[in-house]
Amino acid sequence: MVERLTKSVLSRAYHQDSYVHFSPGGHPDPNLRASDVTPRIRRLLRLLKRHDEQDMKLVGYTPADKRSSGAIFRGDKTTYEDLFYLCEQIRLWNIGLVDNSMVTPLMEIIEHKARGLLKGRSFMARLSDLGSLAEQACSFIESVVAYELRAKRIVGLDLILELATAPLIEQLNIVTLNHDTLVEQFLAENKVKVIDGFGEVDGDVRWYDETVSDESHPRVRILKLHGSVNWYSCLVNGRSRPAIFLGTDVTNIRNGEGAQLTAQFRRPSFLSY
Repeated sequence: MVERLTKSVLSRAYHQDSYVHFSPGGHPDPNLRASDVTPRIRRLLRLLKRHDEQDMKLVGYTPADKRSSGAIFRGDKTTYEDLFYLCEQIRLWNIGLVDNSMVTPLMEIIEHKARGLLKGRSFMARLSDLGSLAEQACSFIESVVAYELRAKRIVGLDLILELATAPLIEQLNIVTLNHDTLVEQFLAENKVKVIDGFGEVDGDVRWYDETVSDESHPRVRILKLHGSVNWYSCLVNGRSRPAIFLGTDVTNIRNGEGAQLTAQFRRPSFLSY
């Protein structure tokens, strides 16, 4: 559940093993624990969470009633997706790609409340550090959620199978915001062919192929609007190429001809899709 994933992001033991990748458990090397950015990331995420939850209660103010409705289409708690969005906006500000003029005031507020979290002697230097920290926070959230969603237990999907095999249904489009692969696993176990936008197996991967979804009258299609924990990007001839990774070791990926492939990142990217 979203609440459990958010709790893991904020409190479960994880450590940094590269600039953009994090693994479960405490840091195995005592000499590197001091340089692990995970504690700083969590301080930032908790700060953003407090600010966001306070803000949600203020919006929708009605002078006549002297009260606020709150954020109508959100719950009363900030989720890991909300935190990722805020960090992504700050990251984009830092590299000059943000298109929302409200990000700078938000960063000024966070800088003011940070109380020693940020590095730099000048105000702008601390904002820049905030942007860099937010970038690593995005990677941290993706790493944690990807690991947490790799569970193999599949329950409660019987209705999907009934729909996928019902003779009166000519085409079933399964649209999901989930990042896990439970639907695909469940249908594969029950011999149901699924069109997912990726081609045939090529060694350890299935490459993204937009023509696959155009297949004449596909019976079952799955559309994952926020990406998936098994979607990676591999560098091919210097360019990024999305693929579903089928292996177990992302540092050792090979195509059908046995050639070594290089994952652009050791973590899947899904929240940003």
